[in-house]
Amino acid sequence: MAQIFEALILLVVFLGLWSGHWLPWRVFAALVDERGDLKRVPAYVYGTAWMVFGFALWCVVQAQVMPMVDVWQALAWLMIVVVVAGLGTVTPRVMRWVLDAQARKGDLEDLKHGTPKC
Repeated sequence: MAQIFEALILLVVFLGLWSGHWLPWRVFAALVDERGDLKRVPAYVYGTAWMVFGFALWCVVQAQVMPMVDVWQALAWLMIVVVVAGLGTVTPRVMRWVLDAQARKGDLEDLKHGTPKC
């Protein structure tokens, strides 16, 4: 049962960081730069908070299963949370890069063949 909770915790951390890339941060003017992107310090706080949240949730689950956790098990879990958080951060950027590349390819095709005259 604990493994299901662990998988759910990792999913929540992944989705929390994924969604951070699509949130309209510009509604919080103090948190964004001139381009409307989240400033570095708030971005790091946001990402780190999700990692700590995931680790804390894991600790809560482990406390129910076994009150004493091996320190190496805790470190291993923290490393897993950090990797999942990294994937949640990088995946939207990779997807955006792929979509931009596809759009550029379409633009090049249009330039190569010329646009139809109306």
